Amino acid sequence: FAAVTAESEERVQAVVGLAAPTDLEADSERRGGLSASLQNLFGRSETLDEQARALLRRCSPLYHLNRDLPPFLLVHGTNDASVAYSQSVNFQTALKTHHVPCVLRTLDGAGHRIAEWETYDPNYLPKTVRWLADTLAAVQPAGTEQSDKARQ
Repeated sequence: FAAVTAESEERVQAVVGLAAPTDLEADSERRGGLSASLQNLFGRSETLDEQARALLRRCSPLYHLNRDLPPFLLVHGTNDASVAYSQSVNFQTALKTHHVPCVLRTLDGAGHRIAEWETYDPNYLPKTVRWLADTLAAVQPAGTEQSDKARQ
């Protein structure tokens, strides 16, 4: 959420979302109401009324997209029972509609537990690090003022 709503002179250069909930309203509909964690976070009941829906939309990355966002890498397992895989598929589609580069890495059969993802793709972490390194190198060439500043 912070990556798509931040108001700062320092611009986020890349975003990696790991099984990220990007549409809290759709996720709450799937669950039949607000999850316990959202109830605690927002101090609300499980009821998914219009006021809750409006709050969930305000807090969902999906509703804050624009063409000025940095590239995204989404990694998600197809058997995620906590955050539906469709959240990443739909988010990628929405990002592309806004002309934001987005790669979706699908882990066939993987659930929500990131600690188990190497079972499904032993190289998912090195691939993620490589994507991040390549993306950051592309947006900030070596020898620029910001790169020199970051090294200090």
